[in-house]
Amino acid sequence: MVGLRPLKASILVLRPRRIRLWRRIQTLSKFMNYYTYVIKSISHGTLYIGSAENPEERLRREHNKGRVRYTKGRIPWILIYKEKFSTRAEAMRQEKFLKMGKGREYLKIFLAKAAGSSNGRTSPSEGEYLGSNPGPAALVGKKRGIQTRIRNQKLAQRKEVKFN
Repeated sequence: MVGLRPLKASILVLRPRRIRLWRRIQTLSKFMNYYTYVIKSISHGTLYIGSAENPEERLRREHNKGRVRYTKGRIPWILIYKEKFSTRAEAMRQEKFLKMGKGREYLKIFLAKAAGSSNGRTSPSEGEYLGSNPGPAALVGKKRGIQTRIRNQKLAQRKEVKFN
């Protein structure tokens, strides 16, 4: 017990107030929701990642009216993804993740799955803005099959040159 100092009385008095404030914040946060959202520019096709309490309202009031510097020159925008969180810190953490390398890859994969695989049989006007990416199975006879065939032919030619 050598070297320990007694706690100040003022700290003990403030502690119950802090606890009450913390409980009040927790009860209020049960009713508050925070979102991480992704919007896409219809005119440019670029994505914007952000977080807000009400992404639909923010899109309507700020992004599509030109009040945000990045989104001002790429109007109009549509909401393509949102994720709900109980705290603002969690929403901001997810926003930061989606803006980094692994998060961008995750977002690309997620949005490609959300658009769905229609095996490449979509009309030109359908899925124009959200993107309708055909799955790998739909590309076998098209691009992927031709590229594979050309690559195999080149490899065969190289082998013939080496042995002759």
